Amino acid sequence: MDKYIYICLYIWIYIFIHLLILLHMSHIKAIHYKSLFMDH
Repeated sequence: MDKYIYICLYIWIYIFIHLLILLHMSHIKAIHYKSLFMDH
């Protein structure tokens, strides 16, 4: 029973980290595009 709980936690942490990375990347891209538009 405990093994399944650890597997679920591991999967959730894995998904959460990937979502954070994706959000961070999109945020950097958004700032980059904003700076590009500001220059023009």
